Order: sequence, then C-alpha cells, then structure tokens
Amino acid sequence: MAPTRRLLRSLLPLVTVLACVVACSDDGDPVADGSPTSTTAATSTTIDGVVDEVDLDDCPPGADASGVTPPSGGDPGSIRVVTTHAADGAFAGDARISYGAQARFAVENRRGGVEVAGQRYLVEVSPRNDAADPVSTRQHVADAFDPEGTPAFAAFGMVGTENVLAVRDQLARWCVPDVFPVSSSAAVSVVGGWSVGAPLVLETTEAWALVRYVSEVRPDARMALLVPAGARGDRIQAAFEDATRDSTASVVAVDRVPVAVDTDVRSRVSALAATEADVFVNAAELLSCPAAMRVADELSWPALVLAAGGCASSSFLGQAGPAAEGVLSATNLMDPANERWADNDRMADYHEAIDRWNRDHPDHEVDPNDQPVALGWTMGELFLQALAGSEGVTRSELMASLTAMTATEPGLVLDGITLTTGPADRWLGEAARVVRFDADTATNAPVGAVADFEGGQAVPVDLRPGA
Repeated sequence: MAPTRRLLRSLLPLVTVLACVVACSDDGDPVADGSPTSTTAATSTTIDGVVDEVDLDDCPPGADASGVTPPSGGDPGSIRVVTTHAADGAFAGDARISYGAQARFAVENRRGGVEVAGQRYLVEVSPRNDAADPVSTRQHVADAFDPEGTPAFAAFGMVGTENVLAVRDQLARWCVPDVFPVSSSAAVSVVGGWSVGAPLVLETTEAWALVRYVSEVRPDARMALLVPAGARGDRIQAAFEDATRDSTASVVAVDRVPVAVDTDVRSRVSALAATEADVFVNAAELLSCPAAMRVADELSWPALVLAAGGCASSSFLGQAGPAAEGVLSATNLMDPANERWADNDRMADYHEAIDRWNRDHPDHEVDPNDQPVALGWTMGELFLQALAGSEGVTRSELMASLTAMTATEPGLVLDGITLTTGPADRWLGEAARVVRFDADTATNAPVGAVADFEGGQAVPVDLRPGA
C-alpha cells in the first residue's frame, strides 16, 4: 500500500468515530417558510414512536414532502438525499463511506428503484465537499435544505462529529431527517427528534462486549487504559469503568495521549506496564495506536491487548506489524478482507457491486476491503429497508420507519446480529462480537459469541428517555 493511501486510511477513523456528548444549542436562526416540492402529502400531524413526538405543525409549510419527485408515466420517482464529507486533503478518505452507500443505491436503482407503498423510487445522492470544516458543512446544509429553495429529502451519513453538531439544530428546525450521522457516541443518536445514528458499534457497546469477554477468559482481570486526551478519552474511560462495575474485571490505571500524529508514547505505555495490569486497552488515536502496540511488545508486557475506539481499525493494527497479533476488538461487521466470508452471499453481492461501482466510477474508485466502504454499504442497505417499510415517501413517514426498525443481518452485519430501534431507542450499534486480529493477513475473525445490549442496556442512563 502506498504511504499516502496508508495515511488516509489511518486518519479516517478519527473523523468517522469521534463522538459528541452534548447537543447543539439553538443558534437563534429563524425558521423560513417554504413550499412543497412534491405532491405527496403527510398522513399524520405527529411522528409516532419518535422520542418527544414531533408535531409537524411546527415544521415549515410543505417540508414533509420535500425532496421527492413522484413517479410519472411508468417511470420511477426519485428521492434526493445530501451527504457532506471531505473530498480532498488529509481527510479525503471520508468519501469512501458515501461511495459504499452509493454503490448499494446503484444496485437498487438498476432494479428499478426501491418500492415504497406500491410505487418505485430511485435514490439520488448529492455529495457536498465540506473539507471537514463545520462552517462549510453549515453552508452546504443551508443550500441543500432551506425550505425557501428546493430542499432535498434527507441528510444522509454526514461525517465528522463537529460537522454534525454545527447543523443539528438547523436540520431539526427545518424537520429534515438526519439519517445515520457517522459517530459511535450514544449521545449523537438521541439529540433532537429527527436523527437516528449510524450502525457503528457504540463506544459503550464496545466496552461492555470486551469486558464481558475478558471476564470469561481472564477472571479478575486488571485493566490499564491508554486513551486519547479530551472528551473522547473521558467517554472511553467512563465506558470501561461502567462496564466493569458488575464484573470481576477492574480498571486499575489510565493514561492519556494527545490526539495528534504523535508516536512518542513509550513513557506512557511503560508506566501502564509497571502497574502489572494483565489487560492493556489501547484506545490511542492516529499513529499513537500502532506505536503503543509496538512499545508494549518491546517491553514484553504479558498483557492481553484490546483495541478500542479508532485504534480498533485494521488499518492502524496493520501498521503495528507482529505486535498486533491476537489483539482483540469489538465490531458488528464482517471484515471484507477476510477470506472466511468468501462464500457468504451477502459478501459476494457486496464485492460484485463494488467492482461494478469501480468500473462505472473510475474517478471514485474504492477498495472493497476498506472498512469505511463496508460501513457505507450497510448504511445504504438500512436506508433502503427503512424506505421500503415506510407507509409513504414523506420525511415523517421515513422517521416513523427508522424509529421502528428490526433488521437482521443487513448489509455486512455479522451473522446473528439484529439491529433494532424503538420509541426510546435510537441506537443501531448495540450488539457486537469480539474479533481477533491476524497480523499476517491484517484481518479480523470472530472469537466470541454475540454480545447483545439492545434496548439501551449499555447506554448511559442520562441518555435513556424515561430511565
């Protein structure tokens, strides 16, 4: 792999899984009136099943039917969604999530479109390059969804926590579904009445799944954590401490490393090893992740090594070389690079579709083995399922479907995992399996049973409505 490509792959997890812990504050912008762009009408004045039911009378006039072109003369209609991500610079790799989703939509469009309430619709994606800049994201959202213009139907898979936060309130005021913003924080999924988070394993699910597995294979484990400095590190630490509260494992030491391309972690890892903890949880970001793996190996620290947060990416682990052999992490997706899935029908369909995408879009070619592409593909599949389960093509009916989902093994989700949402459940990443990294092939394979925490079991109490 070329150095530039490797750097992009290693940088991506920082953007795609950095999470938020607070909601956006209202910035005081007025809500503009607008006109419908479709003749499809809403069938209710509230969205059943949505936390803190949303009254459509508070939405801009015509907003519920925005972004949809009805079928006509035997031709399918169209549903236009907008995604924002960096398309150039250091974070250009963000676009791979969108390309994975677009590849899934392309398959459905070639079949004549997704069927919703007896009629077929093509899904059209309008990508916007925000260069990972929240100010740019805000401008793109204003251009795409201002009800005084020709607004799109929904926001889909916006990348970057700060970027999502910058537009959260505006999307809610304009009654725009914020579908699968890419974040592993439970907080992002419950902000406002118009958002359902992406099917990434939540930070809390990750910690609970790993602690459950460790408690079985290494009773009374003493865990030492290396986490990123700042709020994300606070959340990861809290997740592991909460997960160990009712287990035989315990957190005995925590150290923090700056979130930067910083590989000078020897003193921190040495201090953690000196505690004689028998489990090392490496959640360092960027190149600090593989560097910490190598230092632990050089110290001959006989600890079981877990990778968490952005460090769980096979791109990072691969850069650690033999030091990453046997490292455990938690995921809900099959590893598309692992040959064990070669005979899996869903994986075969995925590889065939990505090959077709690459032929049709040589300027946006992607590696089917990249995890972000697999994530995007799965997000696209879930969106199509939500549309197919809707009673009509309006924003409110989509939200009603998104908040009442039961999806068994969609996209590349591992066998045995069902993703669900409900009236007080906006989290699709509540089940996972522990996987083991093979340094020779740079792939992951499951070693544990499904750890299912559906219904908010692993979500902080303050984020569970009515808890």
